[in-house]
Amino acid sequence: MNDSELNQLRETAWQRKLTPGEEARLQAHLALQPDTQGEWDEELALTTALRAMPRAPVASNFTARVMQAVAHEQRASERSRSAKTPWWQRLSPRLAWAALLLLCGSTTLLYHRNSTQTEFAQNVAEVSTLAALPDPAILRDFEAINELRQAQAAAASDDALIAVIEHLR
Repeated sequence: MNDSELNQLRETAWQRKLTPGEEARLQAHLALQPDTQGEWDEELALTTALRAMPRAPVASNFTARVMQAVAHEQRASERSRSAKTPWWQRLSPRLAWAALLLLCGSTTLLYHRNSTQTEFAQNVAEVSTLAALPDPAILRDFEAINELRQAQAAAASDDALIAVIEHLR
């Protein structure tokens, strides 16, 4: 019998009593190697004493308490791991987000400023072309033209009013 078979018999003896065949193999091995007899006797006495002990009662919330202890250990290991991390590595993700927001904000501001300046330049160019009218006499008849336009608008509304009245009759 080799050591692995002896270990297997030892584990079997921890679980249950050995069968007569297993007991015969064990006695044959102990007869061939008497120096292991003392070790086996100690093992057998310990196993017998453990079987004789009463079973310890298990609390009804045993599983919950074990899971709580595991979670506590995980949090403690995370805290110790984060305590070992330098401050700049803990803050680097936040700094990266802040830099990204600052970059986006400044880009938007520059784009807005550039579009505003372009629009202002276009308005100045348009006004400068209006200021360069060939003859200021064109503006002399402005009042007459404006009154004519208002009269046409009034005539159109009168025609619409007459059409409504005709329709009601």
